[in-house]
Amino acid sequence: MNYSFFYKEYYFKKFKSFEDFLSAVLNKNFVLDKELFKKRIYLASFKLNPVIEKEYSDLGFDKFLKKYSKPSIRKDELELNKSVIKTGGYSTIKYFLFLNRYDVSVDCHNGKDYIRKREGAFK
Repeated sequence: MNYSFFYKEYYFKKFKSFEDFLSAVLNKNFVLDKELFKKRIYLASFKLNPVIEKEYSDLGFDKFLKKYSKPSIRKDELELNKSVIKTGGYSTIKYFLFLNRYDVSVDCHNGKDYIRKREGAFK
């Protein structure tokens, strides 16, 4: 789900920042207004992959990050190790990275996804 869209279009007055909005949605069970979904706004959604969710829980974040990343030529970034990601796992891995303050950016030219620690991105 593209939460930044909902924040920018409908909730920017209700929350001080996107970070506050996202925290409410992810951590405080804030429910988006169901009337928004009647406006034919179709956004991609996914369900957590239970195998990866268990793996994340068992490994802890540091080992999880190590498994799904590899060194990058870019400074202060890692590369997403797509060779170990099975079908249906990409979004779940990105979700757990996001929860732990990491962003994934896609380089369409070379087909690589880069992982960067998010510091102060919501200021």
